[in-house]
Amino acid sequence: MGTFQFGTVSGWLDCRLRDFKGVTFMWSWQGQNDIDPCYERGWATLANGELVGRILIYCGDDSSFRAAKQQRPAERPKSVVTRFAKLAAPCRQ
Repeated sequence: MGTFQFGTVSGWLDCRLRDFKGVTFMWSWQGQNDIDPCYERGWATLANGELVGRILIYCGDDSSFRAAKQQRPAERPKSVVTRFAKLAAPCRQ
């Protein structure tokens, strides 16, 4: 299971790994297109380090896609307040 969004189409995925005529990843989905409920299926395979496939919308459009894995962003620095609090000496009365 997972979720996706592109443009105004978003939904929930029910995924299966397959090896059928070069297609290795198939799914059905349900969600919405703009505000209209919709559902359908899709497929994808890995090609040259990218996920390449097609997503279909029942009685509507279908769209091919190509997705590349993005590198994970570097760890965010700790906030200035947190760093300052660690450096500040405790107050004595």
